[in-house]
Amino acid sequence: MNENLLIDLLNKFIANPDHVAHNLNLAIYYDTIGQTASAVSYYLRTAERTDQDIIKYQCVLRSGICFSKQG
Repeated sequence: MNENLLIDLLNKFIANPDHVAHNLNLAIYYDTIGQTASAVSYYLRTAERTDQDIIKYQCVLRSGICFSKQG
């Protein structure tokens, strides 16, 4: 993956760590590169910060998939 993309995502997160989209984007990025522990952390942060049930559900499911990948 692109290192510049990670830097951009992290800078956005640092500027506003409670923003739902910033947390979700980091979760998806880490999941994509196989860093499932980090991905789960950001999925859970996203689920805790959103008021949209579909996003909560998506994050819980994706966290479960990460745990499954870890074995």
